[in-house]
Amino acid sequence: MNKKIIIEYNDEKYTLEYNRSSVVKMESNNFKLDDINNKPIEMITKLFDGAFYMHHPNIREDIKQEIYEQIPNKDQFIIKLSEMYSDTLTTLLGDSSEGKAKWEVNW
Repeated sequence: MNKKIIIEYNDEKYTLEYNRSSVVKMESNNFKLDDINNKPIEMITKLFDGAFYMHHPNIREDIKQEIYEQIPNKDQFIIKLSEMYSDTLTTLLGDSSEGKAKWEVNW
């Protein structure tokens, strides 16, 4: 199960979460978690925006900006978003020996 952050802002609840589709969209918008130290403003913005894609794809940019400005403890918040993104990648790429699909290499 994916981790989620619920934000309440102006009597509205927003669920921030990542899935395969949101990660694909983020990557198509040139998001790279590894670049967060080299391009912090750009990558943090994309990380935050990407967390809305799954449940709130049509949220206005100005509303997202207002929400972000009101987030307390931004450093911890960004760390949690990064962990959620990484966990999603791990889930997508992770190894599961319980899968019903079988595969083999035939050379």
